[in-house]
Amino acid sequence: MSEENFLPEGAEQGMGNPTDVPTEVPMEAGEATESPASEITPDFSVRDERGLCRPFDNLLAIENIDDFAKVANTPDVIGFGSERLILNFLDAYNQINKGCSCSRKKRIRVTEEMYLKMNDLPPNCKLHVKAVMSSPHIWLYHNGAKFAEF
Repeated sequence: MSEENFLPEGAEQGMGNPTDVPTEVPMEAGEATESPASEITPDFSVRDERGLCRPFDNLLAIENIDDFAKVANTPDVIGFGSERLILNFLDAYNQINKGCSCSRKKRIRVTEEMYLKMNDLPPNCKLHVKAVMSSPHIWLYHNGAKFAEF
């Protein structure tokens, strides 16, 4: 039996990367618009040289506020004249370990609340972050649950 027998109908051998996340799925009338790829839980142990999770060639999965700070705190993102939301997040993140330890939990909570608002970034800012990170898909996670994707 040849290997071609195992390929989906219409697929060509040697085309594409088998680890790529599917980005488009043909849909029948009345089907949900969400791709099955959005149900995949990434393996957060797969990290690139910057320590960011890249479980697939076309996906950057941001596991927590620390990972997002690594992404946001790059000259290309900051130099873009970033959205106030990102700059405020970075200011809050950089203040977590400063000041009185009695209010540290509050500083963490405020920073987490800002992180959870990243899905509210304007489309042009989301596109810029994706371009800077060379990733057509970015998924944001908090406490193990995905809360945003762009």
